[in-house]
Amino acid sequence: MNLSVAAVIEGLENAKADNSGLIEGDDVNALLDHWMQYDPRATGWIDLLDFVCLVIELPPPFGNDLLK
Repeated sequence: MNLSVAAVIEGLENAKADNSGLIEGDDVNALLDHWMQYDPRATGWIDLLDFVCLVIELPPPFGNDLLK
């Protein structure tokens, strides 16, 4: 699971560099900022429960924005 998440983040960073698709640079930055809260040592790994919390906290297009 964590390897898949790392691949998604890498793909998002590439999309940010290309600025293509529906995902904008600010969306990627929000994802990375939230990710750093769960992975402060930048290992590229977070627990499954942390990942679920991350998705709940993230605004669209990555998350549900359920906390607002």
